[in-house]
Amino acid sequence: MPKTTKAATTKTAATKTTKAKVKATKKPAAPKVELRKPQTRIMLALNAAKAPMSRTAISEAAPVDVATLVEYIGSHDDARRLKNDKKFPSLLTLGLVKAVVQEDVRGVCYESTAKGRKITG
Repeated sequence: MPKTTKAATTKTAATKTTKAKVKATKKPAAPKVELRKPQTRIMLALNAAKAPMSRTAISEAAPVDVATLVEYIGSHDDARRLKNDKKFPSLLTLGLVKAVVQEDVRGVCYESTAKGRKITG
């Protein structure tokens, strides 16, 4: 067996310490966003739109039932959305869509965020 010197042992210890520090400072990988098929169709419709869309317009553009949009897009009311997001996260919760209030349209309209365009774009 070869003899190890004190300098070699110190170098090995320093390398291990540096690797441990690098490993400790790395951020965990962001979880992959798993969209349901209707959510993907909704995102594609919103990304193709030039302006914010109402729920009715979204349901026509991305063949999805209007009633289920509450689950897929989410409610614009935060407390209600938190209650409804038990099975899977909505697009609003994931930050892929944002609610926009327009004066000329009754109700809330939705548009894709930069994060939403990046994921499905």
